[in-house]
Amino acid sequence: MHAARRWSDRWRPSWPTASLRTYLVLLLLLATVPSAVLVCYQIFANVAAQESRMKEELRRNANSLAQTVEREIASSMDALAILAQSDSLQRGDVVQFENFLNRSPVLRTSWSSAFLLDAGAHGRVVFNTSRLRVSAARGPSAEEVRQMLSLQRPFVSNLVVDGLHSRYATVVSVPVHVGSEFRYVLGVWIPVSVWQDLIQQAGPPLDGFNTVFDGRNVVVARTLLPERFVGEPLPPTALDLTRDPPQGAQLTDLLGGGSTYTAWQRIPSLGWGVAVGIPARPVRVAQREAMAAALATAGACLLLGVVLALFIARRVTGPLHALATPGAAFPTSRIHVREISGLRDALLAARLQDQAAREGLQRKADEFETLFNSSPIGLAFAQDRDCAEVMHNPAMLELLGRGDTPGSAERTVMRRGEPLPPERQPLQRAAASGQAVGPVELELCSEGRPSVFVIANAAPLRTPAGLPRGAIGAMVDISARKQAEQSRAALMTLEQSARLEAEAANRAKDEFLAMLGHELRNPLSAMASAVDVLERVDSDSELAATARTVISRQTGHLAHMMDDLLDVARVISGKVLLSRQSVDLGALVQRVADTLRVTGEGAQHTVTVTAEEAWVDADPTRIEQVIHNLLTNAIKYTPPGGTIGLTANVDGDHAVLRVTDNGLGISPSLLPRVFELFVQGERTLDRRAGGLGIGLTLVRRLVELHDGEVTADSSPQGSVFTVRLRRIEAPAPEPERRAPSSARPLRVLVVDDNVDALVSLRSMLELDGHSVSAAVDGEAGLGALLAQRPDAAVVDIGLPLLDGYAVATRARAAGYPGRLIALSGYGQGGDVRRALVAGFDAHLVKPVVPAQLKQLLRVP
Repeated sequence: MHAARRWSDRWRPSWPTASLRTYLVLLLLLATVPSAVLVCYQIFANVAAQESRMKEELRRNANSLAQTVEREIASSMDALAILAQSDSLQRGDVVQFENFLNRSPVLRTSWSSAFLLDAGAHGRVVFNTSRLRVSAARGPSAEEVRQMLSLQRPFVSNLVVDGLHSRYATVVSVPVHVGSEFRYVLGVWIPVSVWQDLIQQAGPPLDGFNTVFDGRNVVVARTLLPERFVGEPLPPTALDLTRDPPQGAQLTDLLGGGSTYTAWQRIPSLGWGVAVGIPARPVRVAQREAMAAALATAGACLLLGVVLALFIARRVTGPLHALATPGAAFPTSRIHVREISGLRDALLAARLQDQAAREGLQRKADEFETLFNSSPIGLAFAQDRDCAEVMHNPAMLELLGRGDTPGSAERTVMRRGEPLPPERQPLQRAAASGQAVGPVELELCSEGRPSVFVIANAAPLRTPAGLPRGAIGAMVDISARKQAEQSRAALMTLEQSARLEAEAANRAKDEFLAMLGHELRNPLSAMASAVDVLERVDSDSELAATARTVISRQTGHLAHMMDDLLDVARVISGKVLLSRQSVDLGALVQRVADTLRVTGEGAQHTVTVTAEEAWVDADPTRIEQVIHNLLTNAIKYTPPGGTIGLTANVDGDHAVLRVTDNGLGISPSLLPRVFELFVQGERTLDRRAGGLGIGLTLVRRLVELHDGEVTADSSPQGSVFTVRLRRIEAPAPEPERRAPSSARPLRVLVVDDNVDALVSLRSMLELDGHSVSAAVDGEAGLGALLAQRPDAAVVDIGLPLLDGYAVATRARAAGYPGRLIALSGYGQGGDVRRALVAGFDAHLVKPVVPAQLKQLLRVP
């Protein structure tokens, strides 16, 4: 120990002997000089930060200006791309296109004129729309033309001289493809005044400037003295900076002399760049003034501090000299220095401090006792290593079941489902081992009461020698957290279940798309083969008749498939409107069976029909759809030669429809989901059954719309589908309706932009004896309609130039009295209503059913 003391004395710093005044001045200097240095550094740092912020602001302004320039170029390119798709230009009618440009207002006010180059004639100028009339149309320079033709993509030139106006301008052009052939280059002249106005509107910095320069680093526009600097190259230092990197901010030379803080940014898509700057001289002057002020302030502070230190030192050294002088009278006047006054009042101060310490200890004890008794955390103090004397607060007693609450019983301490002996509990382990224990999760169990879950911690108490002498333990009730964790686990289970359902729905969607592709390819393949046969054999041959039958059958199959898809969409979205009436379910069953027999769909099966009279309030079309879907479903999943039963009868207050088969049946796993969307039975590789998995979904939704129910049962002997609808009384018989009169030849106008559909419909009508004329767009159709005044007109809705609605509206406004029939691929209720409002008499959905069209053309 003595050796360590000698070692510390040897390395203790030796302070020189000096007066208190000297040490005060030195202390002041030690406190003031670093502060002055720090203030100077802070001012220098602020100047640097201000310069950095200024550069960052310039960079943001440059970025904003670059985006503005790029948007202006992109807008011109987009407008040119729109013009490039003009019908007249695509047809090669350049004269009409030029007339259109001269006659119509320009798409962009920034364009001074437009021009068209012939790509096949080495860039020959086809026309230039400039208002200046010159002897020959002039376009861009030869070098620019070569670039436009070689790039074959949108092109932006550098600053050039407009040959027509002899002024600075820029060229923006786009390639024009007619079909897949590169035929023309369409471009516009944008004068420098446009870029000048653009950068003025962007707003240059205060006392600063905005500049736009092209790919050759030539100034295109500048807010400061543009008449002097437009067309001039950037200074050499600016060229070096803007070359690499493509953006930044730096001190550089100013055009016309001087230096400037400039931020630049290249526009990669154009090859151009922008620059935003402010003069450097005002900034440098402000920086120098700030630094000078900082140094002057630091010097003044140092001088003032030394003067004040000498003044204060006299107030300190005077009383000390009086106390240190032997025989001097004890100073009784007020002493301003607290430490010197403390020397005089040492005894009194000691007594007061002792009393204050005792009061403070008592106050701390009272505070601790209040905290101990009122804390919601269970606390326990063990006064010895064996925990023979343990003090618990009320919260701990309540947790352990020893509180004053009625019905409380002492709880057993459990961990991981097993009782925990006292010697292994955290408080006892910490007191015995002298090591902290925890956190440990424990369960406090009591018979007849819910368990309490706690987190327990314990820390040892030590003697001055470091030996354990007891411990402090704490328990926090986490029962609410455990309940939350259990709730969270339940929510996770629900989330996983929902995710599995979503994945199953996604798989069903993918399978449906695959099935849809397969189901569409089969009839299209058959139709393509039949068309090939018709082209190669005589139209009166048996092969031609077979081919026509195939086309008719497959067309009906495609139409039925599309109808099912549209019906499912409308039913699911609730957009189906039922046209209810009294209808005999037995008669509908017989009608569907007869249709099936005529079409030959059930030719490979034995179909037995038992149809009793059973009247229901229903939409007959939708109920026929239900019967047809159930019957075709039975045919799909019943092997050839099997038996299918179709019955309709009355069961109490219900009319019952049953479709039975002795086919493969439905698997138990599939039966609960058989009416869900896209669900199908087991599919073989050849997909003999076919279908999209929507027929039974449509059946269930349509039956539910009729307030009925449909069920499915299955056994190894086959399947049974049962539909139950509420029965009504048979209505009174209606008088016979007079049959419509026979048709006579009419003059019919067909308007359709699909040439194949137009030719087919025209041929069908001519075969029926009608005189048919045709038009391929809305304007021609309206002209023919008003000029020829045909007896009827079949008008496609989606026509170019003028749609079908406008044709009908204008025809009715002009007094056309004939029959108008709309033709469209859209057949929802809103489409039909819009057609009738426009003036049509009827609405047909593609593909056209010949019988429907004949009925509409029949003379009443």
